[in-house]
Amino acid sequence: MSNAIKFLNSRQIRNNIKQALERPAVVLCRRAWESGYRSGMKLTNSRVLARKQARDAFLLALPQLSGNQDIRDFIACVAFALAAGVFKKETCMKLLDAAELARYTMPPNQRVQ
Repeated sequence: MSNAIKFLNSRQIRNNIKQALERPAVVLCRRAWESGYRSGMKLTNSRVLARKQARDAFLLALPQLSGNQDIRDFIACVAFALAAGVFKKETCMKLLDAAELARYTMPPNQRVQ
């Protein structure tokens, strides 16, 4: 079987995570979350309300779904949000559905597969 699954070793996983966290769009979304959380804590002193404000800030920082690179960046940000627990899985799946829909509304010759 030539198409066997190859598992990543821990070093490869760390490198993939590092690369993802260095993407400018992911950095922007992370910073928006952190800023929203700090601001929310100052205003309310409530972790629950601060996390809500942080999630809202993260959503506002997501790239628009207007082109191939934006869609890729959007997906990277949502994948980070899922892994970091910013949103529930259901919310992330809805956001990823939106990215897929945006990709399919692009002219066929401009879509990235």
